[in-house]
Amino acid sequence: MNESEPNRAEASISPEIIALIQGAAEKGNAEAQYRLAMMYANQDGLPLDYSQAVHWLTRAAGQSYVPAYAVLGWLYANGYGTRQDGEAAARWYLRSAEAGVVESQYLVASMYRVGSNGFPCDPTRMLDWYRRAAEQQFAPAQNMLGKLMAKGKLIRQDLIGAFQWFSLAILNGSEDAREGLEGLRSQMTAEQAQEARTIFLDAMRSQGVDVDHLEGSDPEGGHRL
Repeated sequence: MNESEPNRAEASISPEIIALIQGAAEKGNAEAQYRLAMMYANQDGLPLDYSQAVHWLTRAAGQSYVPAYAVLGWLYANGYGTRQDGEAAARWYLRSAEAGVVESQYLVASMYRVGSNGFPCDPTRMLDWYRRAAEQQFAPAQNMLGKLMAKGKLIRQDLIGAFQWFSLAILNGSEDAREGLEGLRSQMTAEQAQEARTIFLDAMRSQGVDVDHLEGSDPEGGHRL
């Protein structure tokens, strides 16, 4: 399950509230349209009906209600309530990404990385979207930037840059990044490792982060920087 996937639950909304939401949705209230769609998708007070979910999400999205975009993307990607359409899914995810939704930015970057759902393999756009997500402190994007820079496949190899992104991802809770950082150290000279450590700590200080607890260790204190 991801952030945009509906989460079916037991009915928890009273008939009176359902009637109010339905009335507001029919009058054009975008938030009510979104809530009604999610009730159908989650089987929450209403019978499971993905086609109704798509209908109301499309109406909400037509009013630029951002939360609807990614859910529509997920429904089109999986063919729930509509025909399965990877390109339509990608377009909705892109709209969500452009609106600043970090999970969608990561998905769009990944589509540009592998070339899928009508998106070409485009390292420049891939890097842009991973950076946007990473700058919102999204650990999976930070970790992916570390991997890409360490390998140097789709983008220029940058061991110092990889060190920075792996370290940030660790600070944001990525265990995968911890493994990546360990592997990266085996690629680096002692001078490169020291330079990377200094750059990382200086960057943290410039952002007002107390780095005293990071001195001599990685961001979690498990390995030396």
